[in-house]
Amino acid sequence: MSAPNKPVDMDWQISCHDIKSRNQYLFETGEMTDCEFMVGREPKNQKLISAHKMILAMASPVFHAMFYGSLPEKSIIHVTDLDYATFHALLKYIYTDVIAIDSVDEAIELVRAAKKYMFSFVVDKCITAIQAKLTPKTVLRVYEFATLFDETQLKERSLELLRKETLKVIQDDSFKNAEIKTVMMVVQQDKLNINSELELFKAINKYVTESPELNGHQINNTGETDAEQQSVSISIRNIIRHIRFLTMSPQTFAEGPMKTKLLTKRESLAMLANIASSNTDIPMPKGFSTKKTARKIQAPVLHSPVQVESNAFLPEVLPRNPYCSNNFGPDFCYGNMHPYPYYISHRFPY
Repeated sequence: MSAPNKPVDMDWQISCHDIKSRNQYLFETGEMTDCEFMVGREPKNQKLISAHKMILAMASPVFHAMFYGSLPEKSIIHVTDLDYATFHALLKYIYTDVIAIDSVDEAIELVRAAKKYMFSFVVDKCITAIQAKLTPKTVLRVYEFATLFDETQLKERSLELLRKETLKVIQDDSFKNAEIKTVMMVVQQDKLNINSELELFKAINKYVTESPELNGHQINNTGETDAEQQSVSISIRNIIRHIRFLTMSPQTFAEGPMKTKLLTKRESLAMLANIASSNTDIPMPKGFSTKKTARKIQAPVLHSPVQVESNAFLPEVLPRNPYCSNNFGPDFCYGNMHPYPYYISHRFPY
């Protein structure tokens, strides 16, 4: 509302028959504003937004204290922790009751604004929208958000999807944008839906190469003098130590991890010896995973009731179970109280 979006009608009140339409008119035109916000994280992206003190104060205790507290704001208010689009979306809700969300990122940013200005209803609606838009592409971003704002249920939903759709998550281009601590969380999971540990290793190797968070840093196994570079390398090394190299075959390891720069030559040779033989005298490199079980989530085995092909094999009389009280007929009440309904013959002892 930094500038009127449409011409001001001198008799606009006549066509607005309720408070919602009046507020919407004020929101769209910027008519009669009495406060201003300079909004944006970066100075070059900051824009001026005008609003109405009374309308904002009626909607939020934070705005009420800002304008009508003991030390009311009288000059332009600078908002440097939100972007213009997010703050504008929050004002739109205040004036019109409309919550406009088109993406997970927009919902997350709106939650930040809503928590800052104490709009719990907006927070709840945004969380619902985020859950509805949870996909392998957005799951790590949502996990980081849920962790930061202590949204336990949303965090658990994110972890469930990560474990179920692991391969899609780690192969998506969005994986490179994850925080280092989030990648650490992934490799620490005991169960992941991957076909082999090599797929996880490849994703980590690609992350090290392309992640904006690493800012071009590469792991240096010779020791670093720069504190920031050393910190990054330590984080990457800690992630690699959780890879279950012992689940790989010698050929897979030699043609994959052994050819990368993520392991030293000595570490690679020691691991290869341990992969090739469980009786080797060469110990695994210190700190690296010694787990030999795959992370692959096994599909549940469904057990079916015992069936027979012909009634000819059924005994003439089966003792009725005295504890059976169902109304499904006698065929469900005989035998040794097995949890499934079944028929038992002398040829198929249970």
